[in-house]
Amino acid sequence: MSVRCALLSPRVSFAEFGRPFEGMRAVIPAIERLRTTFLSHNLPVILTCLGLAEDYSDSGLILEAQPRIKELRGFVRGTWDADVVDELAPTDNEVVVDKTRTTCFHGTDLAERVSESGMGQLVVIGVGTSVCVEPTVPHAFTRGFRVVKESDATAALTVAERDASLASLMWFGGVVAEEKVKTALDELKQRRQGRLRISFIFKNVIALYDRAESKQIPSHRKTLVILIIIPSF
Repeated sequence: MSVRCALLSPRVSFAEFGRPFEGMRAVIPAIERLRTTFLSHNLPVILTCLGLAEDYSDSGLILEAQPRIKELRGFVRGTWDADVVDELAPTDNEVVVDKTRTTCFHGTDLAERVSESGMGQLVVIGVGTSVCVEPTVPHAFTRGFRVVKESDATAALTVAERDASLASLMWFGGVVAEEKVKTALDELKQRRQGRLRISFIFKNVIALYDRAESKQIPSHRKTLVILIIIPSF
């Protein structure tokens, strides 16, 4: 998960584009709450961030769609514009995956990291919903990862744009609210400790947990990961 300064601060490129960033800043507390929940359950958090080479040689068609990015020197790796906002700065235990496209899987080792770690379920949050979250979720689904979109910790330029994306993502693993994710994780913990016999609040997660048990995956192998992503243009 990650949110770049470029998108959430009046000091840098997104604001200079004249794009409204206040709505996306408003979901930072929700992102942090869910991130804290996952870390408290000893579950991995992966941050993905858009960062481009100084000469934009790795930008693909991004500059064709938004040529002012180069004019404003936006999203250049190693600059403050491409950094994570202070409120969501990664800890030493969190993985950061740099990307150069809207989907988090193109040209990155994200799929390999998820597969090698035994993490078969993704809970995706971040901004912007329509530009980066929406292409990432079906990409994960196509690669064989169970994926759920959490609805409270994501935002787009407008509420209507966000809601339209969430509606389309219902076809790829579903969309759930923050409290449902927290309840499911609490119940998984109880189930693992033998205090809960059955639960279907978060069916995909429970089912994955059962499969992990049947294969006798060691307890330190995690089956859930939260992926927080940030948009490009």
